[in-house]
Amino acid sequence: MKLTTADYEHAFDKFVETIHDLGENGRSVLLYGSMARGEVIPGHSDLDFWAILAQEVFQDQDRFRQAFNVMVKAAKELAASGLPVIHAFCFYAEDELDWLPAALVPNLKSPRSSRIVFGDDVRPQMSSTNASHHLYHSSYFFEMRRNVFLPLTPLLQKETLTPKEAQYVLGSLKYVKYIPEAACAALDLWPGEINAVPQLGQALGLDMEIVARISALRLEENPLADLALIQRSLRESLQFVETIHDALVTHQLANQ
Repeated sequence: MKLTTADYEHAFDKFVETIHDLGENGRSVLLYGSMARGEVIPGHSDLDFWAILAQEVFQDQDRFRQAFNVMVKAAKELAASGLPVIHAFCFYAEDELDWLPAALVPNLKSPRSSRIVFGDDVRPQMSSTNASHHLYHSSYFFEMRRNVFLPLTPLLQKETLTPKEAQYVLGSLKYVKYIPEAACAALDLWPGEINAVPQLGQALGLDMEIVARISALRLEENPLADLALIQRSLRESLQFVETIHDALVTHQLANQ
């Protein structure tokens, strides 16, 4: 079945209806990501939610069980909706609002990237710890390069990719869209996903067109039809990542 925007709206409405059963156990629930930005791509986008529970819930076993059961029900309904489910939504206690992952805070706080669907607007209170900030600043981009992109380099030696190899490459290249935000974190810039591409391009003087090109390739009706195009895209993506890596290392050395 081909998914439509209406399918996303239906799943969203169903989730919001169920999550309202949190009642006083819930402090706030946010939608963030592509649907909050009005950029849903049917069949590719998922629905991303972030739940904040009232502090008292964690001192009362019965209240926590009630809240947890509501969230499980909402998660099961999302899983049964037919939409891509990349991960379950997260939940935090309200006293953990300043313990959130540093890489996500700009997107969660931004009115352009998030929307309150239940409870209070707690976004102004959101922040992260110094440790989380340092972790993403020092390793977010470099770990992504090491774990996602460097394992692809042996495929550069192949004259042609097999369909299975091309499928692997295409799945890995989806992470190209996260590279600008990760690289910005290495520069101690935190623009959020929307502004990361232009800000990184300006900061490092780079042509960022490949980010949009890889996204467009992945959204084609049959992206694996042209194996040579997949191979060229792999080469260009790895060059893009290595160019950023070299620029970041140069930047760090210059600021030691």
